[in-house]
Amino acid sequence: MSKEEILNLLKKTKMMQFGILDSNGPWVVTLFYALDDELNMYWISLPDTRHSEAIGKNSKASVAVPVEFKFGEPIQGLSMSGEAEHLSDPGQIRNILELYAEQMNREESFVEDMINGTNPHELYVFRPDYAKVFDRVNNQPGSEISTWNK
Repeated sequence: MSKEEILNLLKKTKMMQFGILDSNGPWVVTLFYALDDELNMYWISLPDTRHSEAIGKNSKASVAVPVEFKFGEPIQGLSMSGEAEHLSDPGQIRNILELYAEQMNREESFVEDMINGTNPHELYVFRPDYAKVFDRVNNQPGSEISTWNK
């Protein structure tokens, strides 16, 4: 499977399940994401949430994205592994926040509120290095799994 095919699947939705390991064990949280052309998935979260705090101690993470999911019908989804990071440099994050604001239909003040701290959320990124696609929508049983490596 190509990077472009993965990108096209990820563009179909804006929700992921983000998994990380902290000192209390595995943790999964559902998040909305914005996406760039390099498959980087960006989200905002409060810095004192369990998943945000865990990223500072362990950058290894996983993501699951349900693309097509209606009970009783064929499904399509991705499972990915990679690295997560907290982004904080204002010079680095302005363009990413503009991308996020556009894709998530945020108000005009969103970017400035994030940069000046009026909005208490912070910006994070997941960078996948491996993906497995399960696709029963376009493939028959036995041929529904394909992979991608960075």
